[in-house]
Amino acid sequence: MCICLIAREVIFNIVERKCSEEMEAYLRCVNENAESWLERCSNERKNLNACSSKHPIIMKINKKCSKEFQLYDDCLQKNPSAVQKCSAELELFSLCAEAVSELEVDSSEKT
Repeated sequence: MCICLIAREVIFNIVERKCSEEMEAYLRCVNENAESWLERCSNERKNLNACSSKHPIIMKINKKCSKEFQLYDDCLQKNPSAVQKCSAELELFSLCAEAVSELEVDSSEKT
């Protein structure tokens, strides 16, 4: 399995466990607004971000990978109906997140 897929899975699993209601609301909104999800789902996205940002691993990823995430977010803003164009930016963010996740796991195993 690609490292980037593992990172996405790690992040997704954390957010899904800790913020299931917020994630459900956001995904439902995105599915119901395929062409305009970026504008119409901003409240749901903010709620999900607020919830997920409270987890220690997500906090570290947000701090250490902010540049990579900003590139990805900028791409999404420019391509709301063609998110597949942002795969390179997502890959960079995922690699960074995976590195942070691995450091977190390694340090917790040593204690």
